[in-house]
Amino acid sequence: MTDPTATATANQKLHFYQKGTFTVGNRLVPDTERSVQASVERSNALTCGHRACQGCGEALGARYAMDAAMRATGGNLIAVNATGCLEVFTTPYPETSWQMPWLHSLFGNAAAVATGVAAAMRVKGRKEVRTIAQGGDGGTTDIGFGCLSGMFERNDDVLYICYDNEGYMNTGVQRSSATARSVTSGSNPGAGITIVAPWVVHPRLAITIPKQW
Repeated sequence: MTDPTATATANQKLHFYQKGTFTVGNRLVPDTERSVQASVERSNALTCGHRACQGCGEALGARYAMDAAMRATGGNLIAVNATGCLEVFTTPYPETSWQMPWLHSLFGNAAAVATGVAAAMRVKGRKEVRTIAQGGDGGTTDIGFGCLSGMFERNDDVLYICYDNEGYMNTGVQRSSATARSVTSGSNPGAGITIVAPWVVHPRLAITIPKQW
């Protein structure tokens, strides 16, 4: 007599854990069943070993965005980063988690620097090399808005990615121009109703709901 529990276990899809560009058990499944993230051909633009908080959405978002861009450009990609969490936790001097050409200058000029990089590649005849600028909502909607506006006005060939977590998370959760109205932050405490999820330990990770919602 067949044990139904054993059969169900045998038919269950394989699950594996990822480390760098190689996945444990990757060779055990057909190519058609392997995800992009499980492929040894994955570019892995942002690799492991950085200092982001556990479960950081920005780290995952940046990795997926950069990997997709690297695939789309055939690896001919240069990234320019504004100052912020992403820059800080991926490049503590003298280390880096970026496995691609990557630049950092100042908090508010990522769009301007990316414009210069794209122009330099064009002058050098490297038209196949594409440029990405990236930053948080503070470096995008506040400090870097002038440079960003100029980049759009000139119609520069740069892809800009804003990782919008609605606050200056690297310096104390102060509000930015992208912060929702009446939300409590480090620079306007008491503006809304703060609800701490039961699994949250640090008070800065609290979920805030504005009073009028």
